[in-house]
Amino acid sequence: MASTDTVFVDIDSGNFLSAAPELDFAGNGNIDGSSFDVEIGSFLNELSGTANGQFYGPNAEEVGGTYVTGDGSTSYTGSFGATQ
Repeated sequence: MASTDTVFVDIDSGNFLSAAPELDFAGNGNIDGSSFDVEIGSFLNELSGTANGQFYGPNAEEVGGTYVTGDGSTSYTGSFGATQ
């Protein structure tokens, strides 16, 4: 699993705030049925954490999930989704 082109978005308006390359990450994990758990780490700094999610649709053409990551002094929590 990997994320690129991560951005900050205003939670109320949905408006783009800024690029967030420090939150781009990659990781490896396990798939169990239609769900997955991944240990993640960032490309640019010392952030590490987990991402969990679910595949949806008859051919797993959609995915959604959440992540929690941090470096001991700062933490980030977010969500993601994608369609094929």
